[in-house]
Amino acid sequence: MDIRIAAAQSRSISGDIAGNIQEHLKFIDQAHARAVDLIVFPELSLTGYELESLSRSAIRADDCLLDPLANASQKYGMVIVVGLPLLSLSKLPHIASLVFFPDGSREIYAKAFLHLGEEAFAAPSNSPPLVINVNGFSCALAICADTAYPSHLQAVAGECDLYLASMLVSDFGFPIDAENLRSSAFRHRVGVLMANHAARSGNFDSAGRSSFWSAEGCLVEQVPGRGNYLLVMSYSSGDWSGECIQVE
Repeated sequence: MDIRIAAAQSRSISGDIAGNIQEHLKFIDQAHARAVDLIVFPELSLTGYELESLSRSAIRADDCLLDPLANASQKYGMVIVVGLPLLSLSKLPHIASLVFFPDGSREIYAKAFLHLGEEAFAAPSNSPPLVINVNGFSCALAICADTAYPSHLQAVAGECDLYLASMLVSDFGFPIDAENLRSSAFRHRVGVLMANHAARSGNFDSAGRSSFWSAEGCLVEQVPGRGNYLLVMSYSSGDWSGECIQVE
């Protein structure tokens, strides 16, 4: 089995879902040009990490505002994972990943483990990681703080090949988060893809440095720093290889 996956290290415009969708489409076009099967964007990529306006920005998964992403998924035959605040059954929204599939369907994963302080603005999910199938690879989704809890990946470790993490990681937090992801890759024998923000979002200066670790816990490829980049990882003949492409 072969697969090409990508982390979109993208910059988010604060609170502007429509504008951020247009930015996302630039990355998706670049990914299509490189025959990518699945692309993953950072945590809250469609709004930025704006906790205080999370409830005002929250939308439904079937909102027509999101249709350009659904159309791109169908047009390119690509699975697209974006981050957004999603309306929930509680008074607070979920921090969520929304997955667009080429058949027109959509699936939701809502963040299970919240960072300290997020509980005032978001509701945690009680659901296990969403596992999706892409080209015969089982892929589990995670959002930032999820990756700090071994029980998150452990819940599905026996049934997945890849762990896809949408993140906002600062320079200060990067060494810890990167080690958590590396050790998860090695412990559970899964490939781990981390998509980080390209620039400051909310009150956090992102470190960039989106990365991929192999199931042996080896760092295969990493974006050199901040800025808009597409990290493309290819699996063929039993090996991973990667490249970093700047996106204007």
